[in-house]
Amino acid sequence: MFADRLKLARKRAGLSVSALAGGIGVGSTSKIIEDYERGRGLPSTSVLSRLCDALDVSMGFLLGRRVLAVRDIKWRQESGVSVKERARAEVLVIERVEKYSEIESILDLRPIRCPFVGLRVNMPVDEREIERVASRLPINGGWESIRFSA
Repeated sequence: MFADRLKLARKRAGLSVSALAGGIGVGSTSKIIEDYERGRGLPSTSVLSRLCDALDVSMGFLLGRRVLAVRDIKWRQESGVSVKERARAEVLVIERVEKYSEIESILDLRPIRCPFVGLRVNMPVDEREIERVASRLPINGGWESIRFSA
């Protein structure tokens, strides 16, 4: 987990392994950063603090465990989005989802069932079915007809 987060944060910062190693003062060799990114050991508290400063991320992000990764993001080939920009987007999504998840946990919130689940029609059989589903939709923004279940 730490290894993946470190690599993602380094890409987000646009730093090479050797640039990061030099920037945090772990010597001229990049081997220690490579080892961290391969999951071979964890840094000391002081090195971890310097990594966070150099990468502009929180310790919570580097050590986080709630969201492992963001998957299935599709980028258009012609979009011109750089590796750094993609990593920045992934870090942002992970941080926001983790914060939201933390708030849910603290407040002991139960998931809300989506009120539109029962309204989905893949292939209407006839006009009566369409009318039946449409009649269950809230009219003029009125949510009175939709019940949220815990």
